[in-house]
Amino acid sequence: MNEVIITNGPDFLKLTIAQIHGFPQILSPFGGYDIECEVDIKSRGFSATGKIWCTTAVLHQFYEKLKDSNAQLTGEFSFDNNYERDLKFSIKYDDLGHVAVEGSFVEQHDCTNQLEFEFLSDQTFVQKTLLQLSTIIATYGGMKGVLE
Repeated sequence: MNEVIITNGPDFLKLTIAQIHGFPQILSPFGGYDIECEVDIKSRGFSATGKIWCTTAVLHQFYEKLKDSNAQLTGEFSFDNNYERDLKFSIKYDDLGHVAVEGSFVEQHDCTNQLEFEFLSDQTFVQKTLLQLSTIIATYGGMKGVLE
């Protein structure tokens, strides 16, 4: 399944690729292929579900940043969705391998409903996330898709 889960067990942020457009011939102007993702977020007693547009290039960039930070157990970076900016989140490592995930999700910008979320994880959970991302990248390629 084409999904990416950042979790600590009970809390999570999950992106599931519901549809991919143009694969393998037509690249997005943002790089990679345009994808529609289902979003599922749970943080303590709060949750949200919805859809976002994104690209496989965004997932590739996120993978590279996460892999580097996880190897060094340090760093802070953001998930940079170049479409609607409806899902925004950052990941910050501390020197003990703890991972803070913090962000917000708005399903439709014409409404004022917004979920702000935060949960803690650690590098042991991130290993599975990296494996999921590497599987997606192996299938769809990086910034230039499978044409690289």
